[in-house]
Amino acid sequence: MFFSSIRSIIAVLKLLKRKNLVQLLLCAILSSMPYMISFFLPLVSQKAINLVIYQNTLPISYMYLLISLYLLSLIFQAVGGLCTPKYSIQNDLYCRTKVMEKALSVNYRYFKENGSGYYTKIFTDDVSASLQVLQGNIIGNTVSLIRVLP
Repeated sequence: MFFSSIRSIIAVLKLLKRKNLVQLLLCAILSSMPYMISFFLPLVSQKAINLVIYQNTLPISYMYLLISLYLLSLIFQAVGGLCTPKYSIQNDLYCRTKVMEKALSVNYRYFKENGSGYYTKIFTDDVSASLQVLQGNIIGNTVSLIRVLP
């Protein structure tokens, strides 16, 4: 089951042009960067709080570091949030068009063997699942899960 899902994801992603795949991957990385940054923010904050408690001083470099981390997180979130839906919609339309072209060129006997439900499943489920793999939400949820684990 798992390997067949991976094969269908790879098959759908092979339909994409290299340029579109790079754009989608870049957007996924950009939208997942805030999650990566949020992984380190508590550590830096803890270090700054410990300095204030034990030494009664806070170096300005820690303030600059915290501010820059929050700003970077905001910028990555904004850029990733803008480009991910745009390229996802374009690639979704492109993949569905390619799958439809290939399905229309399939011989009638294949429809008879597999049934029309098989091809409907490809149109609705496989293309969407394959393109959702590269979205930042999945990466963000994975990082959040790792942060919760002891």
